[in-house]
Parts: sequence; structure tokens; C-alpha cells
Amino acid sequence: MKLLNIFIYIPFLLLFLNYDYFSIFALILVLLIYFDVVEVKLSKYFLKYIILFYFFLRFISAFDSRFNLLWRYMSQKNYSLNGKFIDIQSVFWNLNCNSQTTGEFIVFGTEQTLVCPYTASYGPFFEFVGFKNNPSILSFIFVFFVFVLLYLYFHHEIKSLDIKNSYIFTLIFLSPPINFLIERMNLDIFIFVVVYFLYSKVDNVLIRNFFIFLLATMKYYPIFLLIGSILFKVINRKFNKLKSDLFFFFSFLIFYLILSQNFQINSPVRPFRPDRTFGILSESLNFQNSLKFDLLYTYMFFLIFLIFLIFLFKNQNSLTNLFQIEMVHNLLFLFILLSFFANYDYRLGFLILVAPYFIKQKNRILFYSFIIFIFSSPGLMHAYGKLFQLVESYSFVYIDIPFYFFLAQLISEYFQYISKNLKK
Repeated sequence: MKLLNIFIYIPFLLLFLNYDYFSIFALILVLLIYFDVVEVKLSKYFLKYIILFYFFLRFISAFDSRFNLLWRYMSQKNYSLNGKFIDIQSVFWNLNCNSQTTGEFIVFGTEQTLVCPYTASYGPFFEFVGFKNNPSILSFIFVFFVFVLLYLYFHHEIKSLDIKNSYIFTLIFLSPPINFLIERMNLDIFIFVVVYFLYSKVDNVLIRNFFIFLLATMKYYPIFLLIGSILFKVINRKFNKLKSDLFFFFSFLIFYLILSQNFQINSPVRPFRPDRTFGILSESLNFQNSLKFDLLYTYMFFLIFLIFLIFLFKNQNSLTNLFQIEMVHNLLFLFILLSFFANYDYRLGFLILVAPYFIKQKNRILFYSFIIFIFSSPGLMHAYGKLFQLVESYSFVYIDIPFYFFLAQLISEYFQYISKNLKK
């Protein structure tokens, strides 16, 4: 037992030496700890220092090309690039181009050149808002503040967790989708930080809904939070609190309808690479591109498979009351809706906001499916050797079983939650 306990330090070594193997060891350790095979004996201060050191190395290794090897070691092979925080750089360049008609910019850490006009292919906000800026400088300022806020969130959450759950939460905090999101510094990370702040610090529903509306103009999916909020109030019979949610939801629909008729709005990207995506549409697109399967029939097959799993779990799991908390309800409802579309795996980053609730609840099947899913997205098998080359040529397809198990568990729980409230 004591020999096994030494293994709790291995994932943190691999985090900095070879992230390709971090996911496997972290996943195995989480399961062993959950089964009480391995005992966690370390300080919460150690976990805090690990997170601080991780952010520090990420930030420092982005400055100088001499640290490229370290930058690459801290990422899975299937999404690793020499470019530093490339997605947020493209956002600031988009805003820069909206304020001037000409110009060019070399993405920091690469030889890729962006020229005006340029669009990041996000929501309508980035079609009309602009200001002159230096994307590289602003990107590093943005990253610094994001790292500070993420650390404060981590520090706050482990206060309420025992050392065993704090360790599990730390590994989840460093899991592949979070690491993917941090490397690219996609705008999603800004959305997740703002959403957490809105639900945890802002009591005024009018203000909260206004900012969710604003976020939905940057990327469309935050509008699902308003739909979730409407359902939460209906299910709990809080009809007198629906006005704000309904107003902002229908305002967004009218806003988007007017824009789509009068302006050319870029369509959302529909990613399908199996090594870095999740969602039923992503999988269906992958089967279509790789094996020439009919998109509609493939999508229907996956839906039937999901329905089968929902009925399989219907009477086997215990209600965890996850959906009783409005923030958790809305975020999980957001995940459920996103799962029917096409998404990059870094969008799973928002699940870190509900991870403490998964850790503490007693539905083991839900916990197992969540843990396996979060540590295998982006896919583990794609990070190694020749398999990576197969994915690069889009000739590799598979069904993401942990994703369907996790989604089926959540939907089954949600049906139980609705049924329980309707019977009151």
C-alpha cells in the first residue's frame, strides 16, 4: 500500500515531462483513489504550488522559442503547436482589423501571417466591434489575468474538499480539455470565467442575463444558459421570475434574425476530427468524411444508441440532486445541448465548474463515465506514434463510448429530476 501511495506524485512529473502520458496515469490514479486502493497523503499547499508552477511554466515557455520543447512537452501531441495562445491572438487581430482596412500580423510563435480583412469566425460581436491594438501584447495581458482568475477559482474550490477529493479535483483541473483550452487560449475560457462570476457573485438576474446575452453575441452557445434558466424556473414553478429570462432570450432571437437578414454573418465552424472533438454531430461528420457514410443516417444511429443507454440506466442510478442547484443545472443543460452539435474538446473546459459536484456525489456510474470521458478528450489513443498520423489524414474513426455513457447518465438523471418535481 505504501509503495502504491508514492504513485500519487507521478502525474505531476509527467505533466511537465511528457503530457501524452499524464492522462493515462491520472485516470488510473483517480480510479484507484476512488476505490481506496491508494491513499492520498500530501498537503493542499503542495497542490496549490503545482497549479501555480504549471501556470508559471505555461506563461514563461510562451515568451521565448528556446522554450518550445517545454511548451510541446506540456501538451498532447494531437493538439500541440509552436504557436502560443493562438486563438486569442486571432481574436485581437480580428478586433484590430475591424478598426482598419489594411495590415498584417505574424502569429506569435509561428510563421503564420494574418492580414486584414480578417475574421475569427465567431459571433456577430466580432463582425462589428473593433479597436486598434497589438495582438501579441494584449494576448499575454489577457493570459496573465485568466491565469490569476483560474488560480483563485482553484484555491476557492479546494477549501471545501478533503485532501482526497482535492487531489482528484487537481488532476481534473489539469485534464486534457483544460490543457487544450489553455494552450490555445480560446475565447471559450473567457466565457467560462465570466459565467462562473455571474452565477457565483451576481444576484441581480437582470444584470446576469444581460451579460449572458452579450456573451452569446461573441459565441452563440451561451444562449443555451438562458434556455436552461427558463426550464429551471418552470420545473421549480418560479413563474414570477421568468420575465427577464424570456425577454433576453427572445431579444437575442430577434437580434440574430435581423442580423442574418441584413448582414453576412459567418457560420459557426463544425469540427469533426476524432482526436479533438466531441458531440454527436462531430462523430457523424467524421464518419461521413472518413468512410463516406450518410450524415443523416449516421446521426440517427448515434441518437438511437444514446436512447438505448438512457433506458438502460433509467432504473439503475440514484438521484444525485445535481440539477437542484441553478448554476449546475444550467451548465449541465448547456453540456447536454452542446452534445448534439459539433465541438472542439476544449469546450469541455466549463465542466471544471461542476467537477466538485461530480466528485462529491454518490452515483458511481456517473462519476466513472465523467472521469473516463474528461481524461480521454482529446482522445488518448491519438497521442501516440503512428496512430497520430492516421488521425491527421482523417482515416481513423471510432465511437466515443465514455461520451455516450456520460451523456446518457446526465439525461437519465435530468428526467428523474423533472419527474420528481412534477410529482410534488
